Amino acid sequence: MKKSTIVYLMVVSLAVALAFGTFTAHAWTPDEQALLDKAKEIASDNAGVWSLEEAAKPYRGVTLKILADAATEADAPQNYDSEFIKMTGIKVLWEQNPWDEHRSKMFMDFAAGTGIYDLVWVPFDDMASVTGKGYVQPVDKFMLNPKLLDPNINLDDYSEALWKYTSWYGKPAKPYGFPCENPTMILWYRKDLFDNPTEKANFKKTYRYELQVPKNFEQYNHIAEFFTRKKGERLAGEVLDRDFYGVGQSGKRHWASVCEWMNLASTWGGPTWGGTLDENDDVVINRPENVEALEYWISLFRFSPPGSVDWYWDLKSTAFQKNIVAMALAWNDQSYEIEDPEKSEVAGKMGYDLIPIQKYPVSHFGSWSWTIPTKAKNPDAAWLYLQWVNSRDIALKCALEGAMPSRKYVFDSPEISAIPFMPATKKALDHAFPRPVHRPEWGEMGEILALYLTKAHRMEMTAQEALDKVAVEWQRLLGTSIVHPPKT
Repeated sequence: MKKSTIVYLMVVSLAVALAFGTFTAHAWTPDEQALLDKAKEIASDNAGVWSLEEAAKPYRGVTLKILADAATEADAPQNYDSEFIKMTGIKVLWEQNPWDEHRSKMFMDFAAGTGIYDLVWVPFDDMASVTGKGYVQPVDKFMLNPKLLDPNINLDDYSEALWKYTSWYGKPAKPYGFPCENPTMILWYRKDLFDNPTEKANFKKTYRYELQVPKNFEQYNHIAEFFTRKKGERLAGEVLDRDFYGVGQSGKRHWASVCEWMNLASTWGGPTWGGTLDENDDVVINRPENVEALEYWISLFRFSPPGSVDWYWDLKSTAFQKNIVAMALAWNDQSYEIEDPEKSEVAGKMGYDLIPIQKYPVSHFGSWSWTIPTKAKNPDAAWLYLQWVNSRDIALKCALEGAMPSRKYVFDSPEISAIPFMPATKKALDHAFPRPVHRPEWGEMGEILALYLTKAHRMEMTAQEALDKVAVEWQRLLGTSIVHPPKT
């Protein structure tokens, strides 16, 4: 290789690394770091002298009421609450509801100020709203109270991006709790097909390079095209009794399409707020990179099952379970269903990796935060439970029952590392980015985006027209500027 070429590659590599660093760093501000350092100092002082039993004595006999999502992450802790009750004398009562019912009850209690619940799970899509309205209280006062701070709280053990974007809100930002449910998007692929010698040979013959886990979206497109087969053709030496598709897409007018496409927008043009707003909250949803990313996403529907124009995430999982799709961008927490041999034809045949990179490494994540309502009747006892349920020991036990971890310690444990999709999940969190949940208007913004993504992939308008429409409607909501003037 020529010296000039080597120098060029080094310069390019440095530029890429610097660009990646810009978008993967989630550094604490000086004020945030000062709070964390003070809490760690108190935790160090408490080591060997603090106990949960002693701290809980003033609250013996109280009952904590928890409002949570109907999810494994809420099911699992209840199997160990008896340990907390025995140590503290504090009783724990859970109420779980599906998404819509949960949010309805949450907002009814918050708005009425009844204080029925001592701990509430809040989707991070709603955190800006509930913190801005004072419905939940910052937990910094608990973190700085030596009587209440567990020395084993291990604040450095959380994925920084996950904790910061899930639970830190306001200006200046303060912590309002800890992550409790944190799905993250990764790449699903059929490892058995990728490793099949015949498929590997045929792929190389067609595309002139080795079949491998796609590292970029050109390869992703090639692989999607390659594995799309008709009934009667051969796949891995077997004659297909049904059509098979190279990729699974979520095209329904739904949050599923919004979350899926945001990965592309972010890797094409940078992941600040999912590639939708800039650092000043000016609208960039219709930037040229996003238009190209949307055109690319639309093009992939050629290699996705016909019904996928109306898929949300559950139907994508079903397609994998039924052995009709080769790969997809998908939520890590649904991987359990794919690996369940009683439900899935492809259990044990899957591979998991990072989302391909166009320019920036990305992984879109969603999350929920534990919070203590401002009107909670037992806030100190609630904090003691919050620390306990997020302790390393309990977090590991819950993860082994299917709860998605948020602690590095849990990810690094031999038991969790052995789960096929957990290494990819841990790596993905290094590049995790949120949608613009810091805006109270995000709920309406997301609905607008879902509408126009659907119109674009149904060919009712071009990608440029769709994103221009989104930009104009978002600008009216936010009152900020549109960086790229609409072209249509």
